[in-house]
Amino acid sequence: MNKMTKTEWDALRYPVQLQELSEEEGGGWIAWIPLLGKGMFMMDADTPAEAIEQLEEHRKSCYDVVINSGVPIPMPDEDDEPVASGKWLQRTSRRLHAELKAAAAKDGVSFNTFCENALTRCLQQWHGENAMGVVAGELSKLIRSVKKSASYEIVKGKGASKAAEGKKRYGRKIRSSQ
Repeated sequence: MNKMTKTEWDALRYPVQLQELSEEEGGGWIAWIPLLGKGMFMMDADTPAEAIEQLEEHRKSCYDVVINSGVPIPMPDEDDEPVASGKWLQRTSRRLHAELKAAAAKDGVSFNTFCENALTRCLQQWHGENAMGVVAGELSKLIRSVKKSASYEIVKGKGASKAAEGKKRYGRKIRSSQ
């Protein structure tokens, strides 16, 4: 678990990135904190100042979620410079490029927006799977300890009596063998 007080969290000064949205994207401005992840820390508004203000309010309101997540909190650089420029050149196959362009058009967003959202979702899933690996490990330990203390068998089919079946879960009937 992260050890940071609400006051310390509120006092952090993260670099913010701004992007003007096209009329096709709804207009206005979007603000996000790259170091904390665009998926959770992103706000949009009519003006850059409003977007930044709403983003900061949102960041402060997420204290409990961030602290209780157990995921390490990236700290802002002391010189307040962005860690990365946000631009790179990516070479890929023509097939993948065409599929991404088609998917962006289908979603009604720009190619860059679609790719950024797709990468963000993948990165969030990757972070989630890593965090869930810890939970899964603890769950596996619990299941092993339960299996040592009680024995269960899976009863399939319609022939088993309902009294012996116990609770029906996920289409399978579970009965204690003790």
